Amino acid sequence: MTITLNLTPDMELYLIQKAEQKGISVEDYTLEILTEYISNDDESKESILNSLRTSFQEAKAGKTKPVSQLWDWNVTVESIYNR
Repeated sequence: MTITLNLTPDMELYLIQKAEQKGISVEDYTLEILTEYISNDDESKESILNSLRTSFQEAKAGKTKPVSQLWDWNVTVESIYNR
């Protein structure tokens, strides 16, 4: 797939400089950072899903705690409205 981007002069200069530092073309550098961005996003989503799975499994097994134990302080409805 070919993508055309309208970059600001600053963005273009940045990409050129970074690509030169790595000794690769601007196209290859752009593809590299785009691939890295997409990969990191997928890893973040997977991490969140794994955390949710674990939480659901713990809740299903009865390993739950009152919400008040999750915070260092107790928040009451009164304390929220009386600020």
